[in-house]
Amino acid sequence: MIHLGDFANTISVYLIDDKKLALVDPGVYAITDEVLDAIKAKGFNPKDIDYILLTHLHIDHAGNAWALLKHMPDAKVVIHHKAIRYLVDPEPLVTSSRQVLGKIIDRWGRLEPIPEEKFIGVDDNYILDDLRFIATPGHAPFHMSIMLDDELFTGDAVGIRYKDRLRPASPLPSFRYDLALKSLEKIKELNAKRLYMPHFGISKDANNTIEENIILYKRWAEIIEEAVNNNLDEEEILDIINKEFKYDPLLADEYTRTLLLSDLRGFINYYKKKG
Repeated sequence: MIHLGDFANTISVYLIDDKKLALVDPGVYAITDEVLDAIKAKGFNPKDIDYILLTHLHIDHAGNAWALLKHMPDAKVVIHHKAIRYLVDPEPLVTSSRQVLGKIIDRWGRLEPIPEEKFIGVDDNYILDDLRFIATPGHAPFHMSIMLDDELFTGDAVGIRYKDRLRPASPLPSFRYDLALKSLEKIKELNAKRLYMPHFGISKDANNTIEENIILYKRWAEIIEEAVNNNLDEEEILDIINKEFKYDPLLADEYTRTLLLSDLRGFINYYKKKG
């Protein structure tokens, strides 16, 4: 496994050099040239990439797959079979993302359609060469993690660590805490040795990282469920969360504040829907 780098405070991108060459969650259009340069810097030709593996369809993970295919003519895009249609016709995905994240979408760059024949659709326990795809919904409905031997590419089934602060990956519009917690427990049972995380980097102590995430998600859920039941507004809930988890470094920057608020709103929305 090759860590190509952490790009533009957006995503960590990985290259699998096994039976086939596979790029994992390559990110947004704005970093396409950087990803291509990183592949070349590691001694590989982008034309030799066999697969672009997408854990899910969110733009920060899948947003440059269409552009990379122009440099990887033989590559197939591998994603949950129910997610394919959103990348064949990405306009609804772009609209939804803009509603949630606003002008951040402009920073990430454009999204163009991918021909349907370029996809391989997968589901839970699908095997592709030595790769095993594992359904880990919660962050998104069609979310997959990817296992190779005793190493796991988590996607956003785990939280986001940035500026030394860990927060859940719980964005609007479709986050489900119940499924996210089950997915974390499922990952724990896999007994992976290493976790390759998109936000950000590699954990060489997988069990500890997963346990840390489980504790975090449960605590956020406890705080926000009580707050919603007491009819607290968003700012009041944010204040409670921030007092405990010290997210000031994230709140000080417009970009990371927007993302943190989306994750907060995902939890709030979950409990409001739950009633």
